Amino acid sequence: MADTAAIEKAVPEAADALGSLGGFVHAASMSGPMPVDFIDDELWDATLNVNLRAAVMTSRMLLEPFRQAGPGSAAVLISSIEGLFGSAFLTAYCAPKGDVLGVMRSIARRFAGEGFRISAVCPGAVDTPVLEPVFELPGIRAQVEERTPCSGCPSPTRRPNPSGSSSPTRRPSSPAPT
Repeated sequence: MADTAAIEKAVPEAADALGSLGGFVHAASMSGPMPVDFIDDELWDATLNVNLRAAVMTSRMLLEPFRQAGPGSAAVLISSIEGLFGSAFLTAYCAPKGDVLGVMRSIARRFAGEGFRISAVCPGAVDTPVLEPVFELPGIRAQVEERTPCSGCPSPTRRPNPSGSSSPTRRPSSPAPT
């Protein structure tokens, strides 16, 4: 996602394959536990490239396909709750996720006159294997859960509820056949 030439090739290919490209979600992301005093150039550049640069370059490439699809075309950029609050342990992740919000506002202003919607969402953490190294750091799980709506960190099998406790994910039961 960080290679401009690849993005320039992929967007028209996707538009051709789909017949129209009027929607896009930039959900590519990378992270790792890295406080500012331990960031190296490689991690910093990689995180900025995937989490921010790719969103900007892809948005740039979407202008023509969105024009062809017409008003109502929309893009969603995934930021993060960490982009709003920051974290002492996730500097390289927080910086581009916060910047995604500024980029979204700028792109939205640029595309609004043509009837395109650009928005961003700031999800909280989800307890998956990707976050295991982060949650091993002392105090980070409590910090994340404290600022996550519904007081919890959901996982694929557990979701927080408004009471603040986590409960297993339940699918609605099917009605009995009649």
